[in-house]
Amino acid sequence: VSGIPDVARWVCGEGIETVLSFAGREGFRDDTFYLAAGDIGNMAGPADSTSAFNHPTAKMTDTRGRTRAVRVQGPVPKPDSDGKAFPVLGHVADLIILVDGDSEPVATASAMARVEARLKRDGLAVDFQYPPALSDWADMISADAAGPDND
Repeated sequence: VSGIPDVARWVCGEGIETVLSFAGREGFRDDTFYLAAGDIGNMAGPADSTSAFNHPTAKMTDTRGRTRAVRVQGPVPKPDSDGKAFPVLGHVADLIILVDGDSEPVATASAMARVEARLKRDGLAVDFQYPPALSDWADMISADAAGPDND
């Protein structure tokens, strides 16, 4: 989205508008590479199927009329799935993940745990940034444009 990947600080969000909103709010820092992963799956990477779990509240009804819990992809990355999600180069020391505040919270929390587990290595700090509740980073552009009295 903006910057060069050679810097040690990266900011990643799902979509371009998310990243642009955050980058604009912090002034498009010269020491930062801003990138969009495209979707939460590309940020988190594939999940190990054994870590899947039942959603605590969400239910679905199958074609036979049976109600069941919705299955959520788990927090554990699938082994040997390198290349199945956005890569973080070895020189990156600070990674900020922009979390959409209007996404389903249980599945999103599991995906963010998977991001952290997938990318865990010495020398890399991963920080998750959340917008105000029930909004997303792109909403912040509108709030900024409206001014401080219209938040």
